[in-house]
Amino acid sequence: MIELIKHLKNDKGQAVVFVALLMLLFMAAGAIVVDVALTMVAKEKLQQGLDAGALAGTMELYDQPANAFAVAQEYLLNNVPGLDSYSINNRPTKAGLKLWGEKDLHFFFAPLLGFSSGTVSGVSVAEIGAVSSVIGAAPLAIEQHNFDYDDPYILKQSPNGFSFETYLGAGNFGALSLGGGGASKYEENLKYGFRQLLAVGDVVATETGNISGATRRGVDFLLQQCDHDPACTYSSFKPGCPRILLVPVYKEVEILSGQIKQVEVVGFASFFISEVSGTGVNNQIIGYFVKSFAAGTTGVDVPDFGLKTVRLVKGDNQ
Repeated sequence: MIELIKHLKNDKGQAVVFVALLMLLFMAAGAIVVDVALTMVAKEKLQQGLDAGALAGTMELYDQPANAFAVAQEYLLNNVPGLDSYSINNRPTKAGLKLWGEKDLHFFFAPLLGFSSGTVSGVSVAEIGAVSSVIGAAPLAIEQHNFDYDDPYILKQSPNGFSFETYLGAGNFGALSLGGGGASKYEENLKYGFRQLLAVGDVVATETGNISGATRRGVDFLLQQCDHDPACTYSSFKPGCPRILLVPVYKEVEILSGQIKQVEVVGFASFFISEVSGTGVNNQIIGYFVKSFAAGTTGVDVPDFGLKTVRLVKGDNQ
């Protein structure tokens, strides 16, 4: 009996040791899981800050290049306070910025295993390019031309005043049939933009008829949607202002009986809508050619008509 009791006590002691070892293993695993999770969160936050800085700084390269580095730094540090080390550089081949950053981490539980600290790092590259495709194009067309910034252009003609910029032949007044013809579709596209992707190389039909009523209602709607204070002008406007139209630039494709039936999109330009001039059937849309950005795509050898987009560059293209 005495020997049995001793044996049981010995087994109980071994079990206590085994449980203690298991507890240590669970604690170590918990430490690793917690600190790995914290590391992943810190790396994601750093990457978001680098991306924000790269995009914001690259946008400045278009109009205010001297401010690009300062803007990139501001966005980066606002998103990643206490960043330990970072760099901002121009891209060597294309217009854009490359940001690198590194942040020290202090672990909570890993010191139990001998690891008290670590680092996370990241890189973000952004580039600027001419828009090759976009959602939200206006149902208007302007002939390819060397446009002058801050100059007015007639985007939709009146019967009494044709000019070379949008002359599409008899019966056309500068409008495109995007997603279907008719005044109601034209008005919808003028108010809200064409809600499908329009790309360089697309061939689209022209919209015949004066459609003056739809033009007046569409532009009045856009003017009312701009509630910025101070009010936007062509020389000073808020990004994304409703008065900025993304206008396809075209070249002729099909001409029938002196009228252009189809055009090919060769690029995109942005115009600030100032007014609908004229009355009744003689109204016309006047817009100023401006520098602007759009959420579109860019590509290789895309004709540049002033409308830009900014994108993050991944992989080997960095």
